[in-house]
Amino acid sequence: MEQFKTIKNVFIHKSSPYHSLYGVMVICQNGDIEYGDKFTIEVHSRCPSQIVSLIHYINDVVPFRIIVTTTNYKITSNITELTHYNEEILLDNENGINYMQLGPSALNQTSMLLEYLDMCMINMNMSKDQAILNKVGSEIDLFACGLDKFAEFRNRLIDEVYAGIQNFEKSNKSIHVSQNSVEMIIDDDEM
Repeated sequence: MEQFKTIKNVFIHKSSPYHSLYGVMVICQNGDIEYGDKFTIEVHSRCPSQIVSLIHYINDVVPFRIIVTTTNYKITSNITELTHYNEEILLDNENGINYMQLGPSALNQTSMLLEYLDMCMINMNMSKDQAILNKVGSEIDLFACGLDKFAEFRNRLIDEVYAGIQNFEKSNKSIHVSQNSVEMIIDDDEM
């Protein structure tokens, strides 16, 4: 990694175009290279695998000295001597939105999907076509019950999604969603 000459808190890997970290840019959030026990960096890469490679390189070069985490994970100690390393854990999300209202709708959608997939598998098992019977257990044909049943299932699923969003909207007044933004349109003429 090379440090930019004009910007002291930016590092970029540009030594070899064949290296797995080529093009990875690391920006130190504090604007200074001198840090204490904890510091935050921002990593910009061409693909997600480069971030994983960077984490592995850091762990190989400085084993058990630097603990790399993503923004989704927070480190806390399990003994009192190391509590000054604890990261602040916020129990609420940034916008203060309670997503628990979407739980029942997600469960209903899942049960509807499982019921429809079971119907499709039953219809595939009752088929006399050997090509369809060979797919049983490895694939599920979503149109095994016919286009009408699929369209009915899709509409019921969309209605359940919309009902879940409406319940969510009642508890969170700042979010407004119209039903048109949730609907999928499939022309029957094209099929």
